[in-house]
Amino acid sequence: MFFLFISGCVSTIPDKQTIFSDWQVHLDNQDSWKANGKLAFISKKERHSANFTWQNNGGSSTPDYKLKLTTFIGTQILSLVQTNSHAQLDYDSKTFRDKNAQNMLNRLTDLSFPLNDAPNWLKGRPDSAHIKYDNFERIMLATIEDSQGDTWQVTYNNYVKNNGVWLPTKLNLERNDLKIKMQIHSWQFN
Repeated sequence: MFFLFISGCVSTIPDKQTIFSDWQVHLDNQDSWKANGKLAFISKKERHSANFTWQNNGGSSTPDYKLKLTTFIGTQILSLVQTNSHAQLDYDSKTFRDKNAQNMLNRLTDLSFPLNDAPNWLKGRPDSAHIKYDNFERIMLATIEDSQGDTWQVTYNNYVKNNGVWLPTKLNLERNDLKIKMQIHSWQFN
């Protein structure tokens, strides 16, 4: 009788790792989120690495994001903010302003990073006509273009299930002789 009572009290806990059948729509509708991880800039001449935080507060039509790069001991390398009206870069103990974050980053630093469509390609949903999918309809390879007209190849190496959607955890961006390796440790959605 005791075992019947105990088994009657057992309830199934829903699987938090279940993927929505329309997970792409759910992910596309997420405009407010944060990603933390590490990245490495690798060229034939140099290698740089940093921790990054990307805070996104707007959709693809209204850019509103903040990118922060820090050293492994937490010292800020740069902070870049893009809103609909302006961009601000805190770099090398100075503050710079411009209308376009991509132009300012290219002009003032030796870092090259494709900021166009970044809120989408970071989530594994780049705006591209050249896309290769896997069996789970996740993007494995895409070609994107930055505001300078440079073409980047984005390779998604790993995804994780998170709140009913697939999110990338490892990706590479390549342009000519520059490679950017990214590892995303955490995703938070508001």
